[in-house]
Amino acid sequence: MDLALYLGCTVPTYGYDYELAIRKVLPKFDINLIDLPEAGCCGLPFGDLDSLAWLTMSARNMALAEEKKLDILALCNGCYLSLEEVKHFLAEDPELKERVNQLLAEEDLEYKGTHSNYLVLEILHDVIGLEKIKQSVTKPLTGFRIAAHYGCHALRPSKLPGRPDDSETPIKMERILEALGADTMDYPERLACCGTKEYSYDPEITLKLGYSKLKAIKEYGFDGLATICPLCQYVYDYSQGSMDATFKTKIQVPVLYLIQWMGLAMEMDPEEDLGLEFMIHTSPVEPILEKLQI
Repeated sequence: MDLALYLGCTVPTYGYDYELAIRKVLPKFDINLIDLPEAGCCGLPFGDLDSLAWLTMSARNMALAEEKKLDILALCNGCYLSLEEVKHFLAEDPELKERVNQLLAEEDLEYKGTHSNYLVLEILHDVIGLEKIKQSVTKPLTGFRIAAHYGCHALRPSKLPGRPDDSETPIKMERILEALGADTMDYPERLACCGTKEYSYDPEITLKLGYSKLKAIKEYGFDGLATICPLCQYVYDYSQGSMDATFKTKIQVPVLYLIQWMGLAMEMDPEEDLGLEFMIHTSPVEPILEKLQI
């Protein structure tokens, strides 16, 4: 399966371990990733300021993929939601679609709406499938209890057609973790927001929300957290140092992307394949590697 890899803004900024793991793990399952070097911001941050700018920015990225006859894999939940919402709005309003295409024509682009957008969760669970994932595991995550964090934009708004999982009772991340040999369970804070959108207004609110969830995860006896969004990862992993300084504690909860947990279960190199050597992890990775005897 060929997919246009849409990185957005967040992944190239501080999610390059995520990008590396995606580029290394997915080809093992015959997922061929095609770069979109001309792609730009999805426009989501501009949605409340200039809706036409947002619509055009997302439509432009989708038009680039359509030009290559490719569906899109978006690594960021926010980017994925932006692409999906714009696709829905333009399908519902032909006049708006025409207006957007008039702007895209300046670059000789045309948005048609003939492609599909995918989130990593959908590729792993729906395209690759649990059976193939189980078959790929050579070092099961036996003995690990891992909490799943979906992130708001992967599930909500629930009324948008084609959501990756049920907005109230999602289960796909847990099924994937179980296919890797890990133990997991529901917990009250599972669908809680990471608070990243508040960061630019009041960082302390974000840190409080993140700390509250990580503290609960630790108290429930989880060995770590799995994420699928670089914005959520920024809060739960990269911001642990700030949480420790703010709340005078040592939270110490390992936070890895779901694809990195998967790579570890496939005995892929933690550094060269999964990016765990990059100095961007504030949360402790070493206990995970030691437990796996890597």
